[in-house]
Amino acid sequence: MSTARSRNRPPVLPRVVSTLLLCAVLTLLVAITYVGLEHVSGPIRSGVVENIAANLITASIFTVLGASAFVWLSVTQRRRLFRFFGVGRGTLDVRMYLSRLQIQPGGASGTEPITNGYVGPAIVKMDYDAGLLLVELFQPRALALIPDVLRDLLSTLFISLAEVDAHIEVAPTPEDFAEDRHLTQPLVACGGAIYNVISSHYLNQERSFYYFAKNAAGHRVMRARDPQAPDLEALGRSRGHELACIQRLREPTSDSIVFVCAGLGSGATYGSVEYLVRNWRRLWHRYGDAEFGICLSFATAEYDEMPDVTPKVVHQIGRPRGRAR
Repeated sequence: MSTARSRNRPPVLPRVVSTLLLCAVLTLLVAITYVGLEHVSGPIRSGVVENIAANLITASIFTVLGASAFVWLSVTQRRRLFRFFGVGRGTLDVRMYLSRLQIQPGGASGTEPITNGYVGPAIVKMDYDAGLLLVELFQPRALALIPDVLRDLLSTLFISLAEVDAHIEVAPTPEDFAEDRHLTQPLVACGGAIYNVISSHYLNQERSFYYFAKNAAGHRVMRARDPQAPDLEALGRSRGHELACIQRLREPTSDSIVFVCAGLGSGATYGSVEYLVRNWRRLWHRYGDAEFGICLSFATAEYDEMPDVTPKVVHQIGRPRGRAR
């Protein structure tokens, strides 16, 4: 499953109709002005024409300056966004892998008795909503206002204005997972290690800052590999809080950037993605091109409800590599 590339781009027909309507209105205004000037004396007509020309020149200058400032700000911001997520020429695609709930025979119920029910992958809606947040981050509506021809021309000069192909996909099964097929481009893994094989691949590595385990009572908890970290188990569900982690790692086989956003529950996973989307600039300024990990705590009563509060950062750590610019 993947999202369409044109999801956030306005439909072509309404844009064409609105452009034609604007041109018609401008033509009508010019015609009315011309007819009006035909009925006034020569000196007055010259003065009106001079004023109109001066206003048009002034408006054109401010339009050009405003458009230039908009393009420059967009280039600057998206250049940082691209570097933070590892996007560049040749890697203008980002994959968002969602947790895979594999429905087994007889595992799904319906509104009536089922003989041969659905068998195959399913997803959690909140995971999909989190993926949409990332798609919108790479395909902002503001850039959709730039005409396609102009944007294609500018993208040859500024790669950060190029369109990013952001895909939402279900994580592969453990049997289908292959590093040379699934880990060769920038990616974001949404979900914990149980249902997401991509997350499991990284969370179970020693270089991962956080991992999930079971405590003595058999309950699933989050732990940090940093010996100086606080006791995350004591800060989690035992206190009515849901924990989640955001990790920026570098895939050694392809040198691509990987983000793992994983929570103890679906709500915390969504909250971690939302935090990443809202705070990526601050994280870029703090860590630059370094690998890092952040543990978030959400005060929520239910494990799988969408958090409506600002999370608390209970632990963060980074491995120096580069400085933000």
